[in-house]
Amino acid sequence: MFIKQNKELLEAIAKNPTAENVVVNGQSYNVKHVQKKVFYAWKSLEKYAMALSNLVQHTKIDTRKQGKTLIAQQQYFDAYKNLFESAEESVWDIESLNRLANDSWIRLKTYNAIKAPMRILGD
Repeated sequence: MFIKQNKELLEAIAKNPTAENVVVNGQSYNVKHVQKKVFYAWKSLEKYAMALSNLVQHTKIDTRKQGKTLIAQQQYFDAYKNLFESAEESVWDIESLNRLANDSWIRLKTYNAIKAPMRILGD
């Protein structure tokens, strides 16, 4: 909320990155104090950003070229299982994750991509 409400202030700081203080609408602001508030706003969103990043990274086995080696493929699959099977540690609720995995092509695509090389090589 801080960032959205102080857009003009943040633009002034961005235009004067070495300034200790900036003046916006006749009011002086301490740059370090404002930067601290921005940092705390970012920190409050960090876990959600990381969760979204993990979700995207571990549901794209076909586009991320995961699994060029059997070890890399197993590491990808372990991270995939961790994402979908350890919901108690996740910001996502288990129902939503299960719907995503089961009601879309994600689980089938992932399991087929992981199992195919094992079948070809005879486990």
